[in-house]
Amino acid sequence: FKDAMTQLFRSVGDVCGELMHAIAVGLGQQAQYFEDAGYFADRNTAMKLKCCNYPTTAAAASAGSANVETGSMGVGPHKDYGFLAVIEQSQSGLEVLDRTGEWQPVPLVAGALVVNGGELLELASGGAFMAATHRVVATAGAPHDSRLSIGFFHNPSFHAVVRPVPALPASMATAAAANRAVRTAAAAAGEGRDLYSEEARPYGYNALSGYMRSLPSIFERHHPDLLASMPRL
Repeated sequence: FKDAMTQLFRSVGDVCGELMHAIAVGLGQQAQYFEDAGYFADRNTAMKLKCCNYPTTAAAASAGSANVETGSMGVGPHKDYGFLAVIEQSQSGLEVLDRTGEWQPVPLVAGALVVNGGELLELASGGAFMAATHRVVATAGAPHDSRLSIGFFHNPSFHAVVRPVPALPASMATAAAANRAVRTAAAAAGEGRDLYSEEARPYGYNALSGYMRSLPSIFERHHPDLLASMPRL
């Protein structure tokens, strides 16, 4: 199992590296821009591969789970907090929030991987690529007792302080400005955070804040001090 997962880790990591090169070129930079910026420079690079098991509602009920009333043993609404997430999903349950505020299921496509941009990609692109709010719902209608998925998260060093690219291509600048305005207005209304006006902090801070956002009940139970001292992003 270790050999198989190590090979998968390296292979999907290579795919993410190629995607980051393509994104850099699309943003009007050299292909190696993100590496040259030093975001992946030290041994604390926070890449990770997760094998996730989400019991369905029916399975949770039979186990006496306290979370059955939510209809899910999944993950609450959140945005990914790194650059990219690549997901292999064998069953339904991943949902994304569209711009009208409705949850949309991410369809299962045989042989395909789901690629999602995170908050660091949004910040680095100056809003050209928006991080999507999403959640995992393990419903009673799943074909098995659990929803299984494998996720690779392409993250920089915990110490990296990511900033927007120097300038966007003219073809992207107008849309990016509009996206930034949407983000800022939502933050002003108490919905999420304004990436563009916050003090620049290392990625590790963003990661911890992201864990608090996606797993709130765990932090409320075990780390209330962190919830009191750091913003819920």
